[in-house]
Amino acid sequence: MPSSEQMVYDALNNALTWRDVTPATLYWTYLDRKAALEVTLKDIVEDISARVGLETPGDLDAAALDDAVIGYVISDRMSARAALEPLAAAYFFDAREEDFKLEMVRRGGAPLAAIAESDLAARPDGAAGFVAPIAEERRQEIELPRRIDMTYADPALDYQTNTQVFQRTQEAVASRDLKVLRLPLALDAAEAAQRVERIGFKTWQARTPYDLRVSRKHARISTADVITASAGGVTVTLRVETVDFGADGVLRIRGLADDQAVHTSAAGGVPALGVPAQAIVLAGPSALHLLDIPLLRDAEEGLGIYVAAGALGEETWPGLSVLKSTDGESFDAPFLFVPAARNVTHGVSESVLPDHGARTWDRSSTLTVRLTRGALTSAGETAVLNGANALLVGDEILQFANAVLNADGTTTLDTFLRGRRGSEGATVSHVLGERVIALSEATLSRVNLPDSDLAALRFYKGVTLGGLVSEGVERSLTLLGRALMPYAPVDLRGTRAGSPLDWTISWQRRTRLGGAWKDAVDVPLGEESEAYEVEILNGATVVRTITASASSGGSVVTPAARQALYTGADQVSDFGAEQATLDLRVYQLSATVGRGFPGAAVLTG
Repeated sequence: MPSSEQMVYDALNNALTWRDVTPATLYWTYLDRKAALEVTLKDIVEDISARVGLETPGDLDAAALDDAVIGYVISDRMSARAALEPLAAAYFFDAREEDFKLEMVRRGGAPLAAIAESDLAARPDGAAGFVAPIAEERRQEIELPRRIDMTYADPALDYQTNTQVFQRTQEAVASRDLKVLRLPLALDAAEAAQRVERIGFKTWQARTPYDLRVSRKHARISTADVITASAGGVTVTLRVETVDFGADGVLRIRGLADDQAVHTSAAGGVPALGVPAQAIVLAGPSALHLLDIPLLRDAEEGLGIYVAAGALGEETWPGLSVLKSTDGESFDAPFLFVPAARNVTHGVSESVLPDHGARTWDRSSTLTVRLTRGALTSAGETAVLNGANALLVGDEILQFANAVLNADGTTTLDTFLRGRRGSEGATVSHVLGERVIALSEATLSRVNLPDSDLAALRFYKGVTLGGLVSEGVERSLTLLGRALMPYAPVDLRGTRAGSPLDWTISWQRRTRLGGAWKDAVDVPLGEESEAYEVEILNGATVVRTITASASSGGSVVTPAARQALYTGADQVSDFGAEQATLDLRVYQLSATVGRGFPGAAVLTG
């Protein structure tokens, strides 16, 4: 069989189809274990008979057996007779020798002969004694089953065992006997219930055997024929079991009571309880996103990434294992399993999201996205303020209130909160076709990584459950540790004073952790210590980096005051003159990953 990418699921026939190397050849593999064309009872009987040398049509006639059979199991070495007996019991047919061939006769047919009272009680000429026209026996009820449990393979339960029951009312019969009938057949529940009901009623009906004595006038009557016999105003119907030709010219016919009505049943099947059906899931390709983004929840603090994985479409997805490698060649054992329940909603943008500030609602912008799987739904603005509808678009974390499904399958979003969790620096960098991933706690997996992975290239492979490692989706990542990056400082200001004119630059810090608004309480630092760096720009070139260690010209950062001094002497050194306007960036520092996200401004003194 080809790889999963080359196969297509045929929902109508519950099958996989693929094209061979020869373009004109298509193949189907049927997942319900049935052949492309239904197998009939006749096919099975002929196949078993052929294995013992009985060929059709010369040796065997099974034309009457036209039932469709889902499946039949021969699980051990056995005689052909033993293989046919379960079929005969379930599908109600008899085998007889007729005209030098083996003929399969279906039960429940109309009578083929009617024997009048004048033809009964035959005896040789001159013989004395009484012969009953219709000799009848009757088995005791206690010898018959009150209940029959029939087991079989049920396709609706992945061919696990199901049981259907025939049972006579306890008050109506004296029998307490239980019979278990194990059929190596695949049947649906309704068909099985009808067959066991017919078997039960036939068993009770057959408690009455008949014995007839007739002349050779009725020599054409054969085993398995249904006939009637009338005597004393009573007519009985019987299925012939044996016909003995006596030397005295008398035919002795033995048979069991038969009634066509017993061969009809409308019983409904009872499904098995407690045995769940198992879905056969095609292990196709998966989407794998490695998200080195700011921390989404305080409880997930630490160096690491978020992993988002899911189906490339709306088909059933079994889950995915993520393998990791330092060289891209040898992958370790899976270090993360993403279960099917974490099938992420993801897609790409089909419009470019405009830039907008992060401090107010963005009610002017719209974004059109095409989802690979899943759906986005609207939420009230209060719910959004409480954390609903978080989305990663490119590198920006945002939230949206409104989602409208378009006729072409795309979704248009509007009413945003932008630049969430310190990602406001990404609001200006949107492009067409960038990633769109729903940031739901229910579908994202958080993975902590060792410090040795920081700034190092690592390789990852996502292998769909049941798929081949060689077919896994490959990704690489150089970890920047954005989850540990301090947020960009804000409220950047500057004043000039002195001679020469020195710049005093100030800002306000933010926090990654515990940033809830509390009256009269400053937000926690969220870092081991408070430290900053300031970059002075000349166009795109960094001409000076101011740190807590003073430069030769006296420029220095004072972390506790959240200020930096940029002296006139250093301005002259960097630009050739004192500067009335400064283009700068301020970074808060992390002890683990270094610089955080930059706060940028152009100050005019």
